[in-house]
Amino acid sequence: MRRAMTIIVIVVVPIITAVGVFLATIDINRYRGTIQAELSKRLGRNVTLGDMHLSVFPFRFVANDVSIAGEPQLRTDKPLLQVQQLGVSVKLLPLLHKAVEIRSLYLQKPSVDLIKNA
Repeated sequence: MRRAMTIIVIVVVPIITAVGVFLATIDINRYRGTIQAELSKRLGRNVTLGDMHLSVFPFRFVANDVSIAGEPQLRTDKPLLQVQQLGVSVKLLPLLHKAVEIRSLYLQKPSVDLIKNA
């Protein structure tokens, strides 16, 4: 049993450390255009993101000054959603199976503008 624990520690600790160093040094803002384009495509609305950050413990994505445009057919200049800061924390183990499970979602100073269709 002791030998198995030693092997696990020797294998797992360097992997966790490498992932932590990678996430701590990556500049997620370099991928802002790609992330915005993918979100816009999936939502069918224009999405803009400000400064973004990744953290390791807990595994969290944070974006400042988030805006999601309103319904294109209504021709309004007001965004559907504006958030000063958006944070999403996800569970790590499901990511290994290509699944995303959200642990927590927080919105700081959200503003939602709903328009009723006549």
